[in-house]
Order: sequence, then C-alpha cells, then structure tokens
Amino acid sequence: MLHTFVLKLGAPVIFIASIDGAPNGTRGVAISMDNAVISVKLEKGELIDVKTFKFMVSTHTQQASRLQFPLKLA
Repeated sequence: MLHTFVLKLGAPVIFIASIDGAPNGTRGVAISMDNAVISVKLEKGELIDVKTFKFMVSTHTQQASRLQFPLKLA
C-alpha cells in the first residue's frame, strides 16, 4: 500500500532517523522542497537538506525495505 506524505511550507517536522548531525527527535520547520529534497531549518537555526532514506527490516527468512523522507509532522 502506497502512502503519501503531504507537507506544506512552514510545517513543523520531526526527524524519525538520525541524519547529517540531526539526531532522531530533532525538530525543525520545512522551508523549501522538491521531489528529491526537503530543506529543514532546525530550532537552533541550522539548515539541513533532507533526502530520501532507505529503511530496512529483516527477519530470519524475509527482508523488506522502503524509501522515504525521515520526517513526520511534529
């Protein structure tokens, strides 16, 4: 099932994975975006360009992965 992430400029976001010096749980605001990158301004003023992230899950018999932005609405 395909889910869509709807995000507007100025929306508060929270990181759901640690990337580029922004640990999991870091808050920020989406300030620009396109299909490949979302620019997020962190609470401390730093600007980070967020690209899609590959999440992997595996068991003894199966592996699955998905590609998504490591963000959710705060």
